[in-house]
Amino acid sequence: MSEPFMPIAVILPEQGTTLIGDIRCKVSSAATNNQCTVLEVTLLAGQGAVLHQHAVEMEILLVQAGRCTVGDERNQWLLEVGGIAHFPQNTRHFFRNDHPETCVLLITAIPGGLDRFFEALAAQAENAAQD
Repeated sequence: MSEPFMPIAVILPEQGTTLIGDIRCKVSSAATNNQCTVLEVTLLAGQGAVLHQHAVEMEILLVQAGRCTVGDERNQWLLEVGGIAHFPQNTRHFFRNDHPETCVLLITAIPGGLDRFFEALAAQAENAAQD
């Protein structure tokens, strides 16, 4: 059985769909037949993701601007522009901006689905705001 035809997609820097806060979906899981999701995440000083893990996805994080601290329970590393971190599936990890300048990350999750998580989170926040 062949995969459905997937045309080439070109996403310009200003394009993408805001999911929640400063998280923009650049390539949705729907656009990749659930093969991956690509998110652009903008972190102000002190922002990031606490220690967590993904049961389904592996994550690849690329620093596009600023600096980002990444790590696990035992180690941490400072990534600068162009630095990459790979977080395998089921591996506890965190990332955060420990610096005064804004940090921009490009995060690829394989397989896709991370965009749906943030869409659901945004819907919950919207419903709570309406109550």
